Amino acid sequence: MKRMIYFVLVIALLMFALPVSAQTSAEEEDDEPKVVGTAEAFDELMKEIFEEQKEQQSYWYSNDILIEESGVAIAERGAMTEAPVPSPTMAPSMDAANTAAMPEQAGGTYSETNVQVQGVDEADVIKTDGKYVYHLLEDILHITETDTVGKLTAVADISMEQDDYFFYPSEFYLDGDRLCIIGIQYPREDESGGKDEPVHEYYYDYYYNWTNNAAMQLWDISDREKPEMIRDFQVDGSLLSSRKIGSKLFLVVNHYLNFIEIEQPRYGVPQYFDSYAGEDYLQLSFSNMQYFPGGLDHSILIVASLDLSSNKPADVSSILGSGSDIYMSRQSLYVTKSNYNYTLISNLAGIGGSRSPNSTIYKFGFEDGSLAYQTRGVADGHVLNQYSMDEHEGYFRIATTGSKDGESVNSLTIFDGSMRTVGKIDDMAPGERIYSARFMGDRAFMVTYRTVDPLFVMDLSDPRNPKVLGELKIPGYSSYLHPFGENHLIGFGRDTEEMRTLNSKDEVTRTWAENRGLKLSVFDVTDMRNPIEADVESIGDQNTQSDLMYNPKVFLLDEARGLLTIPVYHWGGDTDEHKAEELNGMMVFGMTKEAIDYKGTITNPNNRDYYRQLERAVFIGDVFISVSYEGIQSNKMDGLELIDSLEY
Repeated sequence: MKRMIYFVLVIALLMFALPVSAQTSAEEEDDEPKVVGTAEAFDELMKEIFEEQKEQQSYWYSNDILIEESGVAIAERGAMTEAPVPSPTMAPSMDAANTAAMPEQAGGTYSETNVQVQGVDEADVIKTDGKYVYHLLEDILHITETDTVGKLTAVADISMEQDDYFFYPSEFYLDGDRLCIIGIQYPREDESGGKDEPVHEYYYDYYYNWTNNAAMQLWDISDREKPEMIRDFQVDGSLLSSRKIGSKLFLVVNHYLNFIEIEQPRYGVPQYFDSYAGEDYLQLSFSNMQYFPGGLDHSILIVASLDLSSNKPADVSSILGSGSDIYMSRQSLYVTKSNYNYTLISNLAGIGGSRSPNSTIYKFGFEDGSLAYQTRGVADGHVLNQYSMDEHEGYFRIATTGSKDGESVNSLTIFDGSMRTVGKIDDMAPGERIYSARFMGDRAFMVTYRTVDPLFVMDLSDPRNPKVLGELKIPGYSSYLHPFGENHLIGFGRDTEEMRTLNSKDEVTRTWAENRGLKLSVFDVTDMRNPIEADVESIGDQNTQSDLMYNPKVFLLDEARGLLTIPVYHWGGDTDEHKAEELNGMMVFGMTKEAIDYKGTITNPNNRDYYRQLERAVFIGDVFISVSYEGIQSNKMDGLELIDSLEY
């Protein structure tokens, strides 16, 4: 009887799942996007999505709660106009982009943000131009001048607070005499609990409270003592990421479409505002919006291109879809979206089932001077982060973790310029997942982990026939890999010890890993078939942490001097390798291809106070500049002696 019940349930679930599978197949077969064209066409296109979303949301929200009446939305959007289709502009010059790892400046060299692709800048909370240090701390950007010997002088504090909205900055770019500050923006409430002008009614709904915008402020800092805001840009949605090539800024934004109880979907389309385009909010242009027939995505993926060196309005394009990670080269932008498809039986049924994830990769390129959608591809599994992706000689490569027969597996897939799969390595490290990856020309390196760290070395010189050539198994894992010359890698991650449980017959019945602290490694991959760990440095114990575990931008390497600086913090006493005070601050290591040498730790007098912990550093000439929540200080590179300090 139970078998019969299960059989009937399986058949019912399969019937329920078939439309989902059919939808996925149709989407994969039709890779040519179409243009929405008009507001009326958008309304028709959204009907299917509206019904699906309403059905899904009804599980969580009562149908008698309205977001707003469409008539109210129309009345409150009186100032809104549809954005014109952007005209072609000059494409950013890739060759003109600054690709120097340590640019020359009067008095010596200075550090730049640790970026994935040289010439493609990434936003950060601290930058320097060789004379000034810029540090974003909460809603204040501090500008500090430093001379060649490390003397510090406070110059200006930029507050980004505005009268009609809250702006919460998260990171920024430095572009000559301009600061491009990126964050999120919320409308203000008045004393009665309403909304201040000029906030529109559509910003508020009963499900999500205030809707935030991705926003950018551009500041003129030609007079460092009197910075002036000269541009305000904002767009409905959540910022996925950004990049800058030369003076061209690119913002990638996700906007979730919510059409519950809204009769005309056109009024749910996101708006954007650019002070260089006038005083009105602009709606995304339907004549510049693309979609895939058969797709049922609930989001719009927005790509905005802004020239920071001119007063041209932003170019804004969109496609029905969403993103989770991005990779950008000097030729293309790739945005990935993770898809989770329940197969055979839903896990909710409690009688089995599995998920088979895959990732859609949207490719954007520079066409007629504008960044526009070109094509897409699909890879098995999901991507860990941007470092699992790379473009080389026209080929796009991506490392992913998926599942097979209920067990995690890892793959590396190579696409041609049209995003057609041309090569693949399947089923690597069953039962493990990717913890880090890095590409170096025709080679790829990938770390997977369960209880030990296999470092895979792959030869991609023939894109149609990629091969795993070497593998190194060592304790722990690297969560970040960094190229160190042509044939070496620096790895940073966790030092672990594999533990085992034995039965009465001395047979292993269970294995697990125990955290022993952090570790820093140098890998020699000269012989791709025989990679070796040239040296390793253990750091602290299980109470030792570092932001480098999740933020590669804190990695500060002066390869010319062979010095590496990493922020570390520790809660506890002395460890076998280091005293407690050495584990709170900026740890400095001498790095060669053969050895790691601990030089010391840059600290401050109140090092045990959380708000005085040194978190980030840059260098100018022979001086380290470090910052905390409460101030900035300079130290000599040679000997790490304190030179000067300022409190904010």
